[in-house]
Amino acid sequence: MQSLHPFTPGQLALMIAQVGAAGARTFVGIDGRWFVHDALVSARRLYAEAELELVASIAAPTARVSVGANGPFHSVLTVEYP
Repeated sequence: MQSLHPFTPGQLALMIAQVGAAGARTFVGIDGRWFVHDALVSARRLYAEAELELVASIAAPTARVSVGANGPFHSVLTVEYP
């Protein structure tokens, strides 16, 4: 499990692809939702849920990708590898 916004889209895609290639069954990442920003910790903005879904779908095209809200402040990306 990993907070996602510190990573560029390319880094995130590589991480998702490598986790699947290493034989993992599931990748779970958590990020803040678009209306929350942790500027004290990271200069990068939070990912929109559609962006997370797009990056994961490109990185793991055969995986089942889902993104949903976990309460009002967090988005959860789940990638289930075949």
